[in-house]
Amino acid sequence: MLTPSAPPTSANYLLGSPEPADTPLVSLTGPVEGPQDWAFLVLMTKGVFHTLEMVTAKDDRTNNGQIVSLVAKELRNNDNSLLAASQSVVDNVVRLHKEAVFYAGDCDQQVIRDDMTLLVRDFHYRQLPGQQGSDTSSTHSSSPPVRTARTTRWTPAQIP
Repeated sequence: MLTPSAPPTSANYLLGSPEPADTPLVSLTGPVEGPQDWAFLVLMTKGVFHTLEMVTAKDDRTNNGQIVSLVAKELRNNDNSLLAASQSVVDNVVRLHKEAVFYAGDCDQQVIRDDMTLLVRDFHYRQLPGQQGSDTSSTHSSSPPVRTARTTRWTPAQIP
């Protein structure tokens, strides 16, 4: 169950404030049961989101959609474990960042990225028609509601 563990004023950390909150914004307790219309849940650090944002210069919804597309592609095309799928998505974001730095001509400068972590929780995605895979009970998985600074929802039919 997702439960707020700090007052709403601490949400400024996720919204771009340089000051971190004193307490965690969300704590996970017990098993997380997803509604039947959830395919997977993606939790990512700001490093993943901001790195993708630097590379694409797109809005939050577009970046969330790109992450969802990458996760769905990894789960669909390869019979990967959830851990391998989430690692592959992070590797893709890192590769996009390296290419952007290279093509911008900033290769000589030291480029620093925040640490990147992506967790994927598969609720029902691999059980949908046309999807492969069997590893649905891992701590690494992904879902249409992508939690970053804002929440975006997709139905399974909307996932590319």
